[in-house]
Formats: sequence, C-alpha cells, structure tokens
Amino acid sequence: MTPPKSKLTKELASQWYNENQDNYKQLSRKIESILKEIINEAWIVIHWVYSRTKSLNSFLNKFENKEYYHPSEITDCSGIRIITYVEGDLAKIQKIIKSHFIIDEKNSIDKRSILGTDKVWYQSIHFIAKLTPERLKLPEYQKFS
Repeated sequence: MTPPKSKLTKELASQWYNENQDNYKQLSRKIESILKEIINEAWIVIHWVYSRTKSLNSFLNKFENKEYYHPSEITDCSGIRIITYVEGDLAKIQKIIKSHFIIDEKNSIDKRSILGTDKVWYQSIHFIAKLTPERLKLPEYQKFS
C-alpha cells in the first residue's frame, strides 16, 4: 500500500519557489518571445504582450487557498498577457496558442462566457499551458521540463 501524500508546508513551498523563481522568470521571457514571434508571423497586429512571474507573496497566497502536495502543482507561476486591438483576433490567437502549447483544458477558462451581455469588461481567455515535448527537446528549453 502506498503511504498517503503529506500536505506541503508553507516553509517548504517558500524554499522551493525561491530556488525556482529565476527559472520561471526565464520561462516567462521565453514564452513572451515565442508568442510575439508566432503572432507576428500570423500577421496579427496586437497592442501588447507582457510577461510576469509570480512574486513569492502571490505564490504563497495561492498556496494557502488550496491543499498542495508539491509546489509544482501551483499553476500560473509564469503568466503572459496579450492585448489585442480587435476582438476578432482573440479566436486567431487562441488557435495559435493551442497549436504551439499543450493546454490544460480542465484548468483553463474562457472568461468571455461568464461575462454576460449586461456587463462591459475586457474579454479574456486564461490558458494553463505547457511547452510541447518537441520544444522541450531543444537545449535552450530543457531546463523547463
């Protein structure tokens, strides 16, 4: 019988994130660069692409809201925001992202569907994504596996 997993402590999560935060910063910049390039190649004019890496405080706040067994279970340590000029470009960019990354459909959310017709707000699609195995084979991406 396999022993039950033990819940991750805040101290261990903090230590792990401090040791790995630089990798997430590098990953954020690389994904931003990939997205700029593939969106440009598709001839889509966008307003902005911005990457960010979760701060330790934000990471720990997320950690406290749910039971985790390993720090890598916490999603969105690296985040990218793409702002378009035209709403119609969202579907094109969504298709591009899905063709270049592995999408965790279960944990991704299209917030456009919950906005409702009586509210004015920005349209957003939140993907939880991974690099493809093909990209992870490249030397410059292997450390992100």
